[in-house]
Amino acid sequence: MIKSEKYRKLLLAYKIYMLIYLLCAFNAFINGLAVMKAATFIAAGFGGLLLTGVLIQWKQYRKMGNLPLLVLFMASYLFSSVMNIRYGITENIQAMVWLACQMGLLYLTSYTYTAEDMRRELRILAATGTVICTVFNAVSLTMVAWLFDGGYRDPSGAVHAVGYRMGRLWGVYDDPNHGAVIAVIAIFFALYLWKYCEKRIWKVLLIVSIVIQYLYIGFANSRTAMIAFGGSLCVGGFLVFYVMRKKEWLRSVIIGILLMLAGVSGLMALEPINSKTFAYVQKIVVGEGQKEADKGKKPAQNQREKELAKDESNGRIDIWRSGLEIVSTSPLYGVSFRDITPYAEENLPDTYIVNNSIVRYDSLHNMFVDVLASQGVIGLAITILLILNTLRLLLKGMGHLRGEESDVMIFSFSMTVAMLLASMFYSYVFYLHAPQTFIFWLCLGYMVSLSQHACARGTDSLHLEERS
Repeated sequence: MIKSEKYRKLLLAYKIYMLIYLLCAFNAFINGLAVMKAATFIAAGFGGLLLTGVLIQWKQYRKMGNLPLLVLFMASYLFSSVMNIRYGITENIQAMVWLACQMGLLYLTSYTYTAEDMRRELRILAATGTVICTVFNAVSLTMVAWLFDGGYRDPSGAVHAVGYRMGRLWGVYDDPNHGAVIAVIAIFFALYLWKYCEKRIWKVLLIVSIVIQYLYIGFANSRTAMIAFGGSLCVGGFLVFYVMRKKEWLRSVIIGILLMLAGVSGLMALEPINSKTFAYVQKIVVGEGQKEADKGKKPAQNQREKELAKDESNGRIDIWRSGLEIVSTSPLYGVSFRDITPYAEENLPDTYIVNNSIVRYDSLHNMFVDVLASQGVIGLAITILLILNTLRLLLKGMGHLRGEESDVMIFSFSMTVAMLLASMFYSYVFYLHAPQTFIFWLCLGYMVSLSQHACARGTDSLHLEERS
């Protein structure tokens, strides 16, 4: 059997590696490099070896909350993949392996961690993520000045949309929404590290990092990130003041709401600044703004504004409607996630995700619609039970938390809420191998483990009191 300390060091190395790998995988200038193929094989091999260790030591983790439901979810995923094997199964198997690594190595192993173990690990991961995201998004912000309407062809020949385009800052990312949600994570990484910084210089650097992330979210004009950021600020603010004020819940609720309003209002205030900046850059680079101004006309409306003027949901309602159309044809066990597009092309050729003027969609941009279409009512029922059981575990344990456990719980709760809110518009949590999914399973594991151990302590204390 693998020794626990040695195995835990390997787990930490894996988590650091995966965080770096996933952040680089979402950088358009890096993800097409040949080295990333090697990095993917290393990630899969490293994860597979450690997952084998979890199976060998399964007795250590068998009491971790939600374990039966997670096994059922994976079984449902496998069943829907087999039932739709005619559309392909290789990609589904690959996706299940990644998901198993996240559930097994990020979530399940947290059961053997103490609060101090989690704090130590989280400081290392937060420092790693903060440095990388600060560099990525600092470079992205400079693209406002030098990469208008940019495109990048990687060594494999694939073309990436990057830079400042369509009224939004894409920066180094293939999708500004992904970049903006990653920036939300980076802000909370920096806020978490703040507590442990004693030197003023480090605090100043953390403030600089937070400002960079905040500006990126504003210039990316991502409503997904705004919602995730607002929700996490509200929850985080409430929990911080709830602990500080010794459970004065009403005042804590008010403070949480005020923090949310302040954070989101600031991002909304950046929208007109972004629009004016984009028009100015367009005027310099393209020259059309000046021509129209000379004619007494208003500068052209940027592409983002045009899209939202036509459809406030930016196509998501049509995507969700497509998902429900797929569900109606296979309601019990779904069509499996990686087979959504080929299934729709064969059975629903007129549905929006495969019949529109933009792109063929391979996901449904909502966690619940994704699960329902991919794994049917069976998968959705398991997901709802997973959410309800997690809430039950948290409610049972949070009242017994010790003071030294509160910082990890507050960070984890805030990040889990942020990723869940973001998953209402993107396929995080289950199906997308991304930094957001990594953070979700890591933080969910921390939360459930802390709650279970706190609840066990409370029960033991109650039994001792009864005996005395």
